[in-house]
Amino acid sequence: PMRYPMVYSQGVNDFWGRRWNRTVHRFLKRLIFNPTLNATGVRWLATLGAFIASAAFHEVLVNHAMRFSPPELREGVRQRLYYQVLFFVTQAMLCYGERLIDRFIPPLGRLARALPYPMQVLVTALVISPFGPLFTAPLEAAGLVVSISRLFPSVVVA
Repeated sequence: PMRYPMVYSQGVNDFWGRRWNRTVHRFLKRLIFNPTLNATGVRWLATLGAFIASAAFHEVLVNHAMRFSPPELREGVRQRLYYQVLFFVTQAMLCYGERLIDRFIPPLGRLARALPYPMQVLVTALVISPFGPLFTAPLEAAGLVVSISRLFPSVVVA
């Protein structure tokens, strides 16, 4: 389940590690992160592995959905293949960057944690959100956003 991920997140690691899709998080942590960390001892590699596994899963879903898209939309989706891989790799880099700041520039990490809670949430949203189009572009190209808005007319999809 998701617990208001963007509204309560106080950092990128908090967003992905505690707020966003906890079920998938636990699954990837058991299946990818922990075994990679145990085998290599390299935390950033384990993080990257988990994000790449998630990216692969999303790419498979988009490719599967593309089979059901109207033919005129398929080319647009093909042009956006691997956008979601870029999105997830970027998120892994943001998570690792946050940890690097804490480790190598402790005053900046302390300053970020000392910000008022609403500011921490705002900064997190400003860091994560610019990469959202990498995630949504293939879905929009496949016509899934329009389909979802037709299925759930009370949900506004912008």
